[in-house]
Amino acid sequence: MKPRSKITLAISAVIIISAALALTYKFKADNKQKYILQQAESGVLKYQLALGERYLNDHEMQHSAYWLNKAAKQGSHEAMDQLGIIAYYLKSKTNPSTEDKQVFTEVEQMLNASRRPQTMLDVYQQRAEDGDMEAVLSLGIMYKRGNGAPEDYAQARKYFELYAAADNTANPGNGEYYLASMYLAGSGVAVDGKKALALLQKSCDLKFKLSCYELGDLYYQGGESWAKDYKKGTELLDVYSEGNSPDSRAMTYIQSLFTMYREGGYGIKPNPQRVQAIKTQLCRSDDLYGDDCEGIAQQ
Repeated sequence: MKPRSKITLAISAVIIISAALALTYKFKADNKQKYILQQAESGVLKYQLALGERYLNDHEMQHSAYWLNKAAKQGSHEAMDQLGIIAYYLKSKTNPSTEDKQVFTEVEQMLNASRRPQTMLDVYQQRAEDGDMEAVLSLGIMYKRGNGAPEDYAQARKYFELYAAADNTANPGNGEYYLASMYLAGSGVAVDGKKALALLQKSCDLKFKLSCYELGDLYYQGGESWAKDYKKGTELLDVYSEGNSPDSRAMTYIQSLFTMYREGGYGIKPNPQRVQAIKTQLCRSDDLYGDDCEGIAQQ
């Protein structure tokens, strides 16, 4: 076997070095691409735009629209311009594929949304998508009342259930409170008193006071699926302890409380003395309700 010439060895060395450099370059390029994707997914605008433009240049419209949509949601006018190019290109195609039609529809929706003023519904929906649970609660209220959004009980219930199931919300028990009101009124659901009471009890246990007061009033009234219970009702509504400033929201139900103490029954004895004691406390000159003393005294 003849020994290799110096030229052959040199050529072999060059080939090996070139191959190594090519592998190194590919490795670096792959790492760079991975980094760009990670940054774009995490919301870095410039990388979302870079990927959108790259895919647009390669005529990969679906991938381009994906990244440009993300950038447009961050308010990028450049992304909106690029989406306009995609829409024009797809609309001018002679035989668009099913995928082309789908991408065109999505792009048109984004462009149309950008042309109208942003509403509070838009703001809350975006915040909800970003994980803001208070925005989720606000959406439920808007859909329930038809205020700032179309009245839609199914949507309202969905958002209230999401809020009720979440941890670390600013107002624990608020979701259950609104769900209970829907089951009591039959708003988009069958009337279900038992379910409403269970939701109010859970909410009250979470220290949401409005649910405690509503629950107390329901025990005063009684219903088809629950009995009157003045013992529970007075325990929930009598928040007028001496030395404590009474909760103004409980005043809505004070007539129910007075009636239970006057009539007695359903678990308690008549207690007119307690009625007078509450009136005296509320009518103190230094009390929050001093100006309303005359009205309270007549109840």
